[in-house]
Amino acid sequence: MYHCTGADVCTWCEFAEEIIRIYSSPCTGTPCTTERFIAGAKKQIAPRPAYSALENAMLKATIGNEMRDWKTALACFFENYKPEE
Repeated sequence: MYHCTGADVCTWCEFAEEIIRIYSSPCTGTPCTTERFIAGAKKQIAPRPAYSALENAMLKATIGNEMRDWKTALACFFENYKPEE
């Protein structure tokens, strides 16, 4: 069993911005540094690496990386998402 991700790389901020764009939401996001986020945290949070991104190394090594671009996959998810009402 492997964890895998869509092709390409994005920050959590870019991921959130794409969701806002897909939904045509009136809300906005404000990027912030890790230091600023930690300073505003109400409780202690686990240390984070300066840079980390999921990478499909094991998937590539075994069957090849056939994952779609993350934006394409995210758009497909929301096209098929049926929230509980």
